Amino acid sequence: MAVKDSNGNELNDGDSGHMENGEQPELCRLQTLRVARIDKRGVWLEAGERLAHLSRREAPRVTPGEQLEVFLYQDIAGELQATCRLPLAQAGEFALLTVQSVGPHGAFLDWGLAKDLLAPFRLQPERMQVGWSYLVKVELDQQGRPFANARIDDCLDRGRPDLHEGDQVALLIWQLTDLGAKVIVICAKMASWMLPCARSGPRGCRMPGMLYLGHWKPMAAPCPCTTGAPRRPSRRPWA
Repeated sequence: MAVKDSNGNELNDGDSGHMENGEQPELCRLQTLRVARIDKRGVWLEAGERLAHLSRREAPRVTPGEQLEVFLYQDIAGELQATCRLPLAQAGEFALLTVQSVGPHGAFLDWGLAKDLLAPFRLQPERMQVGWSYLVKVELDQQGRPFANARIDDCLDRGRPDLHEGDQVALLIWQLTDLGAKVIVICAKMASWMLPCARSGPRGCRMPGMLYLGHWKPMAAPCPCTTGAPRRPSRRPWA
């Protein structure tokens, strides 16, 4: 899918998320699915060779054969569930999320859906506190269940950025240091790298989670990106 800023501007064209017949669904991503049938339990959507359940309350006027854009995920029982609600981040994306509660296994973060997102203690560089916001990456476990990873260093690509001069990128403020800011460079293929950015870099980078749009420009400088005006943190920085 295409990278977008908070105003919905696309960096470049990408996968629309439309499901083809027989194609297996990508979990914790937005998908366009066809309504197979409707019964007392709710709306059933075609998701490859399986059916995904959608509450009738979220689509009271839908009819069989219609196409719906939904967020697809797997519940604890392994059943496919769908919702029309827009998450703050999808699988593979970074987002600044707020802690709603802390339990015996970790912290639960608000990511825009009915059930909060778990950030296990082992994936917290520091113990999270209720009411505080943290930059995390949404990932999936072996069962396809989503969780939040706050160990950002472990989420970044270590290879040389596969970018060319002029390529559009998203710049996400990660940490502030005495020398300036550390930013995460994200391209439309969802690859990501850490880049030190001096104080003379993007203006207004005063808080983690702020998003900029820029263009890659290889050069011997602290920040090889040219940027536009800062974007306010959005509910969904990119899709």
